[in-house]
Amino acid sequence: MIQIKKTLKSLSLIIAIVILCSACGGGGSSQEATGNTPKKITNPVEPIAKAVATSNSDIEKSVEPDTVEKEETKKEMVQQDEEKPKEEKKEVKKAPKKRAKMHFPEKVYDYGFIMQGDTVQHDFYFKNVGNADLVIRRVEPSCGCTVPIYPKDPIAPGEDGKISVTFKSAGKLGRQIPTIKVITNYNRAIKLELKGYVDAEREKPKKVVKEKKDTIQ
Repeated sequence: MIQIKKTLKSLSLIIAIVILCSACGGGGSSQEATGNTPKKITNPVEPIAKAVATSNSDIEKSVEPDTVEKEETKKEMVQQDEEKPKEEKKEVKKAPKKRAKMHFPEKVYDYGFIMQGDTVQHDFYFKNVGNADLVIRRVEPSCGCTVPIYPKDPIAPGEDGKISVTFKSAGKLGRQIPTIKVITNYNRAIKLELKGYVDAEREKPKKVVKEKKDTIQ
């Protein structure tokens, strides 16, 4: 029995070697040399490959329906989204804030050279360039020598107006820059000014006449 087992083992090893040689192409050279027709040797790997291929095909068949269903559901969802009417975004335009705005084309008036006691009068013109009524709340002069006159009624958008300023130079001498500050509902004070030079009349020097005394000899 032991010898039979040994012979069987040796036969199985020989068969395995022959199969490996045939797989590697080693039997081709011996066939060409002898010229005998080779016997077909079955490859033991083929049935395993066939079994793996059949198992893969079965797996693919089992997976395909699920993927098809998922793709169909995705298409349906996309179609539903396209069919839904798109909500138009309404742009809400904010209304511009209403406010008055006072604009002076001239804020400084140069009255030049005047003599002490002269009076200077000038009109500062303005325009309401805002979109609300302009109201002059008050006008503050820098000194009592300057008197402003301004409109008390509201000025509508686009309308013009003027502030009359009178400067009295009595008691003033040298360079004088009287100013006024205009305060409105524009929430910003605007400064107007007059500038110039005040001079005074000077008396001419009197000639000194020396009296000649008569001398009695």
